[in-house]
Amino acid sequence: GVPLFHTEEAANLLMSSARILVEWGFGLNVNFWGINNYKKGSKIMSSPVAAYYLTSTLLTNMYTCLKERNIVSDKFQCSPLSLKEYVDSVYSSY
Repeated sequence: GVPLFHTEEAANLLMSSARILVEWGFGLNVNFWGINNYKKGSKIMSSPVAAYYLTSTLLTNMYTCLKERNIVSDKFQCSPLSLKEYVDSVYSSY
């Protein structure tokens, strides 16, 4: 590939930990809901893959609210929303 400038290398280094945290968030979803990790059964046009994923994400986030933490919130040292706050924020966006 094209060589990176020093500033681009520094930005990549700073962002690498954030990318890992995002992957942890996806991992929570896959670990809680095995259907998201079932590649053979999750074929677009033959099953509602998007609906499964959105539903499992909603439920994972609700679980995080009830548990009041997850690996990502621990890393950022911040508490998740209460369940009511989360549900209100989801429904207010529609």
